[in-house]
Amino acid sequence: YIIHSPSEENIKATSQSLSIAFMNDPLQTYVFPGPVERGQKSPAHFEAVLRYGCIFGEVFAAQIMEAVVVWLPSGNSDAVIVMHHAMEQC
Repeated sequence: YIIHSPSEENIKATSQSLSIAFMNDPLQTYVFPGPVERGQKSPAHFEAVLRYGCIFGEVFAAQIMEAVVVWLPSGNSDAVIVMHHAMEQC
């Protein structure tokens, strides 16, 4: 596997892939109960998570996005405020 950080150009594609992969995930179905709403809002939710990770941690993806991970350091409470604001935009 080749691991890299997603570029600005493929963050949207990565968030769309995550949205599809987690469409029936229990947390996603709780946050966005309706399947139509989930399909519409999940990509923006995952895009916010990816951007948050790029700013306040690290994001790594396999070459063709079959795996993505967001690593966040502990103790960064200021970043939580930014994430909350980003999630309100979804």
